[in-house]
Amino acid sequence: VRGLILPSLPIPGTDEHTIALTEKCLPILEKNPGRAFFLFTSHRAMQLAARILKSQSKPIFVQGHDSKTRLLARFKDNQGSILLGAHSFWEGIDVNGLGLTLLIIDKLPFPFPHDPVIKQQSRVLRKNGENPFLVLSLPKAVLALKQGFGRLIRSETDAGLFVIGDPRMATKSYRHHIKNNFPFRLWFKSDFEAINWLSSLEVK
Repeated sequence: VRGLILPSLPIPGTDEHTIALTEKCLPILEKNPGRAFFLFTSHRAMQLAARILKSQSKPIFVQGHDSKTRLLARFKDNQGSILLGAHSFWEGIDVNGLGLTLLIIDKLPFPFPHDPVIKQQSRVLRKNGENPFLVLSLPKAVLALKQGFGRLIRSETDAGLFVIGDPRMATKSYRHHIKNNFPFRLWFKSDFEAINWLSSLEVK
């Protein structure tokens, strides 16, 4: 497994980011020999990306357009297809043996800062002299990323490309901590290198 970070994108969490990310991923999706899983941190971003991806030729399946069981069955029946999911699709679904060779995650899944539980936990941490981001938000994001990554790698023989569409992974100091939590250390420096490697993979 190898990774790719897409650094030159707008601020995450905006429509501009989703549009730019999806358009940037079109050539990657086109050259992907197996199935692709595109995970989003919001349903709004997922639906926006789905509208853009209709322009490409591969079968596309979107969470909410059918039951989870039927979506996965149709995904399995269509080689080279693309499955878009959010929230519950980050964990609890099994795509083992489906020839999944590409996983794209739109942005780092930090918890919503205005969530009442997160706000209360943050207040307690600050009162105790601790940093809520380092103690609470970052570990939760890492856990969610590892759960999402688990959709791609289910066995020692699996291979594929893991793409993170969050430009903060190229600039923020915590990027090293996040990278160290993945079971691989090889990251491509360019889209061109990643696409060449991805297109050479053999689909099981």
